[in-house]
Amino acid sequence: MTRALELAWKYCKESKERLIVYVEDVWIQCMVESLFVVAGFNVGTVRASDEPKDDDEIIAEWNDPTSDLEILVANVETAVMDVNMHTCCFKALILDWPLEPDGILRTLNHMVQNCETPAIIHMPKIRDGYYDVVERIFCTKWAMQLSQDINLPEWITGAIREICVFEMIKTAWHQPFNRYAWIVNHDLREHQTLSYSLDDTLRLGHVFSIAAKLILLCSQGKDKDFWTGNEGFFVDACFHCMESYKTEELEAYLSQKLVQLKNIFLPHFQTAIRLAQSQIENYEEYHERHDMLRCGVEDREEVSAESGDELEEGETLGDDDGAVEGEEGEQGEQYEAQGG
Repeated sequence: MTRALELAWKYCKESKERLIVYVEDVWIQCMVESLFVVAGFNVGTVRASDEPKDDDEIIAEWNDPTSDLEILVANVETAVMDVNMHTCCFKALILDWPLEPDGILRTLNHMVQNCETPAIIHMPKIRDGYYDVVERIFCTKWAMQLSQDINLPEWITGAIREICVFEMIKTAWHQPFNRYAWIVNHDLREHQTLSYSLDDTLRLGHVFSIAAKLILLCSQGKDKDFWTGNEGFFVDACFHCMESYKTEELEAYLSQKLVQLKNIFLPHFQTAIRLAQSQIENYEEYHERHDMLRCGVEDREEVSAESGDELEEGETLGDDDGAVEGEEGEQGEQYEAQGG
């Protein structure tokens, strides 16, 4: 709520702009509306319980450039999703993180597709808590949908396909690291403590990002054979590979050219693969961890194949529509979508 008030003051009072706040739950809507009113803002709201004529009146007032309204608290289950709410408003705040990707993607695209002026959408979250769990579930479901839709080469399968899909999500949303690190750590939840933001998680995510760049760079030949032949052991190898680097070093490598990355990291991945295979063959602990990782990949593949669900046309938020930018601090993390 502190961040919401900060953004409202920045846009409405300092910049004299409007801010639309999207919510899903009625109780959050009531609380947020009251918060802004008490803080001195001129607030309108559209509730699911309102009569259609009341909805029409507030929507018309919101889209009137001469109106005194500063903030609109909009429930996404109302008529606001059926009309253009952004003729006079180009800043939005999303306060709910739903478990299903379709809802939040619909909200994001509703704005960026209707805005003639570049839009900024803020999605604040609190790190190391409930929101991390929701984001992990959200990204997992979205990745399974995207895996069916995106045009990846057929030879990119299993874990290396998941790594690439999560890297695409990271790029589109400007996440601070590849969230596949969360997924594999969740697969190992009976084997180790799941941490969402410790240094090991960041390093593993950065290693996945480097791997994704090299996988997507490769098309034919010997390198392709390396990736396809070692897919089953690659995540195990990434755990070994990350131990050789500090977080700052990996972040610096991510900004280097692909040819440099390949020259540095492909030999490291090859060595790590051999080490992982040896440990899996000779140590029960590593064999057990390997089995848990493989079960996770296979379970997600099975769910994806059974569902057959695909994102509707226009539901994927990509670079052409907008990009979500991560802003991290000690207290939390914020995503900002910019598009037009």
